Amino acid sequence: MPQSLLHLHMNLPTMSYLQDRLLNTRTMSITIELLDSMLAPSPGNPAEAHYRTIPLDSRVRELTNLLTQLHGDNANNAGRCMLAAVLLRREVETIGGKQQLTGLAPSSAVSLMGEIANPLISLFLQKEVTQSRRQIGHIIAELSSSLSLVSVEDGKEWMKTVLNHIRPGCGEMDPMTFLLLGDIADRSPLTLWAVGSAASFSSLFSGSMELIQRSTCSLDQLEACMGALLQVGIAHEKAQRIMSSPSSSTDQMEQALMAQFDERSTTVDVTKPSAIIGKHFLPTLLEALTVFGKSLLPNQIDVMSKCMSHLSTCSIQCPSMLAGDDTSLTCLLRTCMKFAQLNSQGDEDITFLNLSALDVLATITSVPQIKRSILKPIGTSPRCVMQGGASEKAPLLNFLIQGNEDNNLDQKGVLYVCAELAITGVDEDEENWSEDPASVYDTESSWEDDHTALHAESLLETFVLNLGGASTLQSIFQLVDILLASPSWQDQRAVLSILERCLAAAPATFVPHVGSTVDVALRLIQSSSKRVQYQALQLLGALCCANTVEGEEQHAATQPILVRENYGDKILEAIAHLIQSPCTKVASHACLTVVSYCRGGNGQVDCMIPIEEGLIVPFIGTLLEALKVPLSVDMSQQGVSQGSLTVLIRAIGATACLADASGEAFLPHYGIMGGLKATMKACPNVRTLEMAMLRGAAIEAASI
Repeated sequence: MPQSLLHLHMNLPTMSYLQDRLLNTRTMSITIELLDSMLAPSPGNPAEAHYRTIPLDSRVRELTNLLTQLHGDNANNAGRCMLAAVLLRREVETIGGKQQLTGLAPSSAVSLMGEIANPLISLFLQKEVTQSRRQIGHIIAELSSSLSLVSVEDGKEWMKTVLNHIRPGCGEMDPMTFLLLGDIADRSPLTLWAVGSAASFSSLFSGSMELIQRSTCSLDQLEACMGALLQVGIAHEKAQRIMSSPSSSTDQMEQALMAQFDERSTTVDVTKPSAIIGKHFLPTLLEALTVFGKSLLPNQIDVMSKCMSHLSTCSIQCPSMLAGDDTSLTCLLRTCMKFAQLNSQGDEDITFLNLSALDVLATITSVPQIKRSILKPIGTSPRCVMQGGASEKAPLLNFLIQGNEDNNLDQKGVLYVCAELAITGVDEDEENWSEDPASVYDTESSWEDDHTALHAESLLETFVLNLGGASTLQSIFQLVDILLASPSWQDQRAVLSILERCLAAAPATFVPHVGSTVDVALRLIQSSSKRVQYQALQLLGALCCANTVEGEEQHAATQPILVRENYGDKILEAIAHLIQSPCTKVASHACLTVVSYCRGGNGQVDCMIPIEEGLIVPFIGTLLEALKVPLSVDMSQQGVSQGSLTVLIRAIGATACLADASGEAFLPHYGIMGGLKATMKACPNVRTLEMAMLRGAAIEAASI
């Protein structure tokens, strides 16, 4: 090891000694004046240009020295400290690069990093100065990564030094220390686990757990501790993935790059160090979260959402840590359910917390081994989630779906909570939604006021997919019956969306319910609510796409329920009516539903193949009569609205599908060609995307 790093294991030297060591005999090139000039850049950025002329090693030394000088009066130098820290972090990252880019030999790079290592640790350990500690922590984490890239052994020694110095901070539950540990685990997972073990990290967090058990910590401390602990577990998952990969490179740069990619883990190994750490500490952390949740203050909601975010990230990248045994998994499900069920009372922050908790549950139940654990028979299922579990087939599954822990009737399962959020999370201004014009392509803002409802619906679909239609659809249809009794358009819209999501998640299990679902869609499509009409069209289109799906468990003699064959006349009659809707969103979607009806297959097989002529020919006249309304838009007039233009494009597409599906039977209706030709002539000079699509749609339809 270079001499510059040997002193890292000794007591930290005084700050005055470090300043003397870092100062060169020549005048400093990086001064406070230079930082001020960079903070207030002038044309051409001469200050930045001058900064770049200073050699890399000088920049690193002088920035470290400047940070040391400014840190003592941090309150009056916050901006300067921030800039110096950002610049130094950037330079430290550069040092870890190839020699051809840095101009530094490996030995020189190691020596340089050794010079700045102790000053940075000394600054970080000064807890009374909090303004720039976070930025200095970033530099230390970057230094750990760069040093490991240049010299593996020196990187390990430095990692041991850092872990040794942050041990007291971890024991005191210092949030900044936990953030530093999390950064190091994220930036240098291989090095961290090369020097650490389940036992050593358990020792590192043992003091924190004692404070948590004595209820002498704040929620901020608890969140920081949880974030660091889970990141350490994720770091092990990354390190093991890289080292066990058959194609893993031995090049340090490539390994470091691979470690920065977040990959989903779909296995649980109870023997992994991450699982061992989780079993030791996770129940304590989750129980403490539950306690804080009983009297959550407004300023604590965001912090609690961060905790859910940590759990969600870990459930994706390291599920072993959360489900190392039944106790850990049970505690996780119970805690997340409590926060998912919090009454938001219209508070967006609490709603976000609800969704964050549901995200954790949705992700963790997607892991095959965890799914089997939830569904396993009573003889081996943990019963601590709910009282009286002995009479249940699968207590964990029942808890997720029913949410009736301790027979508390106020508890609600994940399906109910998702449905509730799908109702309350939709844009309440239906009139404004109806007046907004339809667009050819949805943009990020198209459904921004419905983001809560869309998120909840997506989560419901995930739960049905993960837990199985056989386990969930009964509860879903109980919810549907309750909501259908309500006159509220929000409830009716939610019913239609929920049914569509269930059809997508469990098509085979959904087959017996297709008939009643079509009936619901046809009944609600007659609603005066434009939002309900739109959602009913969406469901009918989805049913047409899944027209011939069959369950694997069906007997060969059992005929599938065919939507078009049994309900085609009623569906097309309802669609024809809405094609003429004054709401361009509804009219445009009705045209798209015609396209879905005309395309065969079950969404997987023979997709987009035209259906049998007999299923569409009897209804062509009715549909074309309805399509005359949007097709009669006078394109010679200036200022055709975006909504009308979108409906026209969709109507031309629907006409083309009708012609394609009906074949020669469409010949009597070829009078429509005149309208298509007129459309092509009306937009010869294509200037917008919509006009280009309109012209293309007209040409394609005419060619068919």
